[in-house]
Amino acid sequence: MINNCSPIHVLQITDLHLKADPAALWRGHNVQQSLDAVLERARQHQHWPPQVILVTGDIVDDETAEGYRQTYHRLANQLREQLGNAASTTKIGFIPGNHDDSSILEESVKSLKLFGCGSFALNNWQIIQLDSSLMDSDDGELGEQQLAVLDSALSSPQAPNSLIVLHHPLVKLNSAWMDSMRVKDAAALFSRVDTFNTLGGQQVRAITWGHAHQETELAHGQVRLFGTPAAGPVQFTAGSDDFAIDTNLAAGFRWLTLQPNGQIDTQVFRV
Repeated sequence: MINNCSPIHVLQITDLHLKADPAALWRGHNVQQSLDAVLERARQHQHWPPQVILVTGDIVDDETAEGYRQTYHRLANQLREQLGNAASTTKIGFIPGNHDDSSILEESVKSLKLFGCGSFALNNWQIIQLDSSLMDSDDGELGEQQLAVLDSALSSPQAPNSLIVLHHPLVKLNSAWMDSMRVKDAAALFSRVDTFNTLGGQQVRAITWGHAHQETELAHGQVRLFGTPAAGPVQFTAGSDDFAIDTNLAAGFRWLTLQPNGQIDTQVFRV
């Protein structure tokens, strides 16, 4: 098992809703320009370049297979261009959301040499990426296959601390329309996390997601739960029972510093 004393700096961006046409609009806003502003703001952070970039779903929102394929490639190239010399060492993870094409994303991850669903380790941390998307549905569910990915990562850990990453929220956010789409089998995930944390050999420290287009920080016992706002231009109103857009909030991203002792420092930034 890895044991390294260096902290890991992680950039999480989510819900980009990119289009094949960079000039295309989503709900009246240019999504590519929103992402450009997010990355420019991220580059101003004291810990840039990060050791890890996590892109947690609803990456592309397009209508054609080729449009998805081209846009995943465009994003990967843009991130590597922004990273400069660090592009050869920074680990970049892509996972699907409900607006992605999961099969094309999986194909693109392989061809672009990114990290998809599964686990990878850096220093004292294991990052477990799960697919909570369902075909032809906005709802979230892991299912037996993704729960098996989690079981494997927790039973044979590559590092003493784990961060779980997925697209859909695991818990209610006091918003009826959004809560109806949370991960249906979240209880199965939490049961596994509780079991392995109780055994003491592997510690899941936090779980982070997107989808809700809003910032949240909650907890499940000692496990911290993070929701990250959209890098796309539209933010959803927190606590609203019906679909509502918060026009007072700008696009954002989350920065996490994973400390070697399992502690996490995190903050959301907006453009």
